[in-house]
Amino acid sequence: MDKKIKILMIALQHCANDDRIFYKEAISLKKHGYAVSYLLLTDEDGYIKDMSGRILNEKKENIFFLDGIKIIGLNPPKGILTSLLNKVFLGKFQEEIISTMLKENANIYHAHEPISLRIAMKASKITNNKVVFDSHESWVGGTIKEQLIKKKYLKKIKYLITVNSGILENLKKNTNFTCTEIIYNCSLPTLFPFSKDSPNINTPITLVHEGTLSFNRGLKNMMHALLLLRTQFPNIKLKIIGDSPKKESVYISKFIVDNSLQKNMIQIGWVKYEDVSKNLKNCDIGLILYSPTKNNLFSTSNKLFNYIASGLAIVSVDLPETKKILKPLKNSIIVENSNDVKIAEGIIELISDPKLLLEKKIASQNAYQKYNWLEEEKKLINFYKKVLID
Repeated sequence: MDKKIKILMIALQHCANDDRIFYKEAISLKKHGYAVSYLLLTDEDGYIKDMSGRILNEKKENIFFLDGIKIIGLNPPKGILTSLLNKVFLGKFQEEIISTMLKENANIYHAHEPISLRIAMKASKITNNKVVFDSHESWVGGTIKEQLIKKKYLKKIKYLITVNSGILENLKKNTNFTCTEIIYNCSLPTLFPFSKDSPNINTPITLVHEGTLSFNRGLKNMMHALLLLRTQFPNIKLKIIGDSPKKESVYISKFIVDNSLQKNMIQIGWVKYEDVSKNLKNCDIGLILYSPTKNNLFSTSNKLFNYIASGLAIVSVDLPETKKILKPLKNSIIVENSNDVKIAEGIIELISDPKLLLEKKIASQNAYQKYNWLEEEKKLINFYKKVLID
């Protein structure tokens, strides 16, 4: 493009190098000739951190470049609690956010949460800029403030990106969009390289859960299923890549000690997104064991695509949007509910039949040819072309 179109990403509840916002969408748009800025909040001390807590602005600079993307950090009012963060997007602080947005002279505002959508809509009233809303999460539920924002602004959204068909279908019931696109959170081949090697089965078999592990993501049933599995497969391993909230961390530590699971557990902790792939290597079965909450039922987890990219067989509970993707791929065992017995049975089905396990791993490896970010990037760029000519 002759004159660079400027896109301002607004993500007031995400970190600077979020995998979807930064590594995928922002970098892809920059690669295709757009000028991309990313507006977010610093912490109370003025630092901008990645998801692991690593500081990205050691000198507390509010503006810096990260892989060619302009990062703009706004300092929230002092003393605010994270749980009350939504309440600050009013009055003078809201004016400060909008003033910062106006200085960027962007052509398009790309909002990534309901609260960011509200701010983008208010700025758009002044600039008449187009607003893209990127619905990462299910539209169902959320805080009271988010629900009010959704109710007020849903019918005003013209340009919508979602992460799965369920969210799009639900939103289409309430409004008429000018342009929509489903962009899956698929893995980046630069970080999850396509494998030319045939997969193998590890000894001992290694299960893995990647991402934040909380109670509503099947933590308790996962641990109890491991106990059941150990009676039949004493050397089985469960690798946990990622962190857990405080209560969950205490639960895991106590459960391991109480049940002498030290030899069966590998706890990696949180790793940089660039390092997720190498930590998934040498695993066999990826676990998706979310509880059937409203949000989980309509969500599509990032780990799903990371497991596919890593050539893993998958054991998942029956979640509608996850099942839509997995069932045709034939790379998984889908269990009817998330209780520990059913989970263990699904895993045993794979472990007891090495041929079946290998077939599932190969199926994931093959599926990565379709479900990778290079394919999703094409959809993102075509979407933006449509928005610009509308």
